[in-house]
Formats: sequence, structure tokens, C-alpha cells
Amino acid sequence: MSKFSLQTSARNQLFGRITKIENHALHDIISVELKGQQTLLATITHGSTERLGLVEGKDVVALVKGPAVTLSSESTSEYYDNILSGTVSSVLHEKHASEYQLTLAGGDSLCAINEHADDARSNSNIVGATWFAHFHSNQVILATLN
Repeated sequence: MSKFSLQTSARNQLFGRITKIENHALHDIISVELKGQQTLLATITHGSTERLGLVEGKDVVALVKGPAVTLSSESTSEYYDNILSGTVSSVLHEKHASEYQLTLAGGDSLCAINEHADDARSNSNIVGATWFAHFHSNQVILATLN
């Protein structure tokens, strides 16, 4: 975020460029290409698109809170509209949750904080494996300089 001189509590700060804006009556779906050529979707109000001056080719940062991200070994989902692949770089466990760090192509890091499943502690051995971050486009906040 130093590029924008803004501090935020959101663990996930992904830099990219807008490649497509799909307009709907009340909201827009913004496609953002990340450094590693993966695409992230953000659903924001049409008013926000206009207020931020969003257009194709504009640089943005996408913010996503860690608890909004679910990590999975599955590359598909009927439930989530964002699925990003990366290499698990670390796993930390506490009493009721685990924190997973995923390194995406292009070098960005993504944090997923998940409640324990029955076999959560056995997932410690996934470091180095390719896994997938799943999250909803309506959990993405876009920031930009005008």
C-alpha cells in the first residue's frame, strides 16, 4: 500500500489493472488482472465506479480481509466467484482457527484465516503445495488514486 500512502487492516492487498467493467443497474463487476495474470473480480456499486473514475487500464489495489478467504485444494467452486491459485508458504494454528499464507504468481501474498475442520492440523504438511483461495467478489474493496 506504500504506493498509495494508505495504511489498512486488510491483510490482503493485491495490486492490479482493470481489464473489464461489466455494468448492471445497481452494481458493476470489475475484472482486475493481478501481477501474475490471474483475474480477480470485485462487485461494487455503480456509484463507486463513477466516483473512483474506474476505467479499463486503471491501476487499483484490491483489499480482502483474511477471514473472507477460504483455502481449498479444489480449483473449482459453485459458491465463490474468485478462485486464485498459489503456493502455500506457511500455516499457523491457534485454538479454533488456522492462518494460511498463499504466494500467488507474480509474488503477491494472500492470507486465509479458516476455522478448524476436523483434520485442520493435518493440513500443516501442505506447505509448498499448490492450493486455491476462494472468496466472493462482494468482499473485495477497490482503492485507487484519482
